[in-house]
Amino acid sequence: MKRARVTLFPILALILRVAVGLTLVVAGAGKLTDATAAQRATEAALHVGGTLALALTVAISVLEILLGIHLIVGLNLRWSALAAALLCAVFFVFVNYLWATGFTGGCGCFGVFGGGSPGPEETLRDGVLLVAAAGAWWSRHYGPSLDRLMHGDRAHRSEESISLR
Repeated sequence: MKRARVTLFPILALILRVAVGLTLVVAGAGKLTDATAAQRATEAALHVGGTLALALTVAISVLEILLGIHLIVGLNLRWSALAAALLCAVFFVFVNYLWATGFTGGCGCFGVFGGGSPGPEETLRDGVLLVAAAGAWWSRHYGPSLDRLMHGDRAHRSEESISLR
C-alpha cells in the first residue's frame, strides 16, 4: 500500500499563519483588557492626548484582533496576510524609531501581556514577526484555510488571472 506523501510546505505555511494570527490576537486583546494603560502608552509614545490616543489604541487593537482571526482561520488571505505584513512592518519601524530616539517608556505593544522598552529585544521580536507575516503572505496558497474550503483552487486561479493582467 502506498503512503500518502506529505510535504512540509503546507504545514509550515499553516504554522506561520497561525503564529502571526495568535500574536496579533494576543496583542490586541492585551491592549483592550486594560485600555487605560494602553492609552497612556500611546500618549507617551506618539505624543497625542486623550480621545485621539484612546481612539488609536482601540482601532489598532480591533484591527490586530480581526487580522489575527482572519489569519488563524484562513479567511481572505490575499488581503488579510498582506495587511498583517504591512502592520508588522509599521510596528517594526515604529519600535526602531522609539529605540533610536531614546524612548525608555514601555511600548505597550502587548498591553497587559507585556512589552518592554524599545531596544534590541523588541526589535528582534518585531523583525521575526515581520518575516513570519511576510512568509504567511507569500505562502497564502498553501495549507488548510477557509478560503480553500469555500472556493477550492478557484480563489488561487482567479488571483493569478488578476495579477497577470
